[in-house]
Amino acid sequence: MARGLMIITGVSYPLIVFFGSMYFSVQQIAIALLVVVLARFALGGSSSQGWLLLALLVPAGLAAWLDSDVALRMMPTMINLGMLLVFGSTLRTVPMIERFARMINPNLNPAEQAHCRQFTLIWCGFFIINAAVSFGLCWAPLEWWALYTGPINYGVMGFLFVSEFLVRRYRFQEFTDRAHDRFLKRLLPIRKSHVTPD
Repeated sequence: MARGLMIITGVSYPLIVFFGSMYFSVQQIAIALLVVVLARFALGGSSSQGWLLLALLVPAGLAAWLDSDVALRMMPTMINLGMLLVFGSTLRTVPMIERFARMINPNLNPAEQAHCRQFTLIWCGFFIINAAVSFGLCWAPLEWWALYTGPINYGVMGFLFVSEFLVRRYRFQEFTDRAHDRFLKRLLPIRKSHVTPD
């Protein structure tokens, strides 16, 4: 329950700020967010969302203290910097995308591992750009900030995630018997290097 509460708050943060600003002051919104963070502590649960707690606590605390709309908008920037740290740190061991890929296929060959490293770097680049744009939009009209950090941001993330999966399937032609793989096998063209000779 505690984990779900934090994830829902984090994902819906731009909407909370945007629609909340129509009816409440900056301080009221910030205090409400602080109550959510405190409720998470009260409910206990795993500490694995510590970075998300920090990303909510810092901007909400500053906004409540300074009555600052800019501070309230800093959460997406902090989330992206946190994700950059998480993804970037895995490049020293097993890249994050490789960890996802191994959930489906534990035995990745060197070419697949290199592919996963490349896409982990692409994700790191995305988080850097996203953090910079989100930070700049803290001083832009609220509608621009909410549109970018909400629908546009999640749309691009979804596109990157799906693109990596499809590119990996196309490049290495490894399909399981699951329904989505049977569909992709028909949808994606077979590479000549994977055609079995008669």
